[in-house]
Amino acid sequence: MEKHSNRGAVPGQHSVVDADAEVLALIAAAQPRVRAYVSRVARDADEVEDLMAETTARAWLARGEVVRSTEPGAAIISHARVACRNWVRSHRHEVPLDSKDFSDLTGVAVTATMSVNQAVLYREWMARVLSRLPAGYRTAVELRCCRSLAYGVIAAALACSEGAARVRVSRGLHRLLAIVANDPPPPPETSDD
Repeated sequence: MEKHSNRGAVPGQHSVVDADAEVLALIAAAQPRVRAYVSRVARDADEVEDLMAETTARAWLARGEVVRSTEPGAAIISHARVACRNWVRSHRHEVPLDSKDFSDLTGVAVTATMSVNQAVLYREWMARVLSRLPAGYRTAVELRCCRSLAYGVIAAALACSEGAARVRVSRGLHRLLAIVANDPPPPPETSDD
């Protein structure tokens, strides 16, 4: 095994090995903050771990920026913010079927006794009405009503202020109610007993 040395290094400069160790230490120190941040966006443990790994990779690739930063923890959190924003964008089409907030909004209660056919029809209807919203409103409504995320997290995901996120959710909900009025949910199945 080859040992690295600082022989030949310019005084006052760190060796590559020292710099890499410093970046790894900064990333490790920021892990609790990063985990808390990404856990507000992704609730599933596997998704949180994926976002943690992506944040670590992004911070590692930008290690020069992280080391030079006066606030390395904030620099690493900015990489977590980008990872979360990309995750949200890639998961826009996934709307949980059992979303209570969406059910309250539309008046359709999803129950455990709902047949597979009825569940498929309901999911298709949800996707159809949400797809009719403009992209910015759709994402805001999905994050708030389908994923029950806080406005601060929605703002980070949409790269806007918290106030702007609230406005997008509100306007999106008003548009969604108009869409639902013209395209009601599928009627519940009736049993022929």
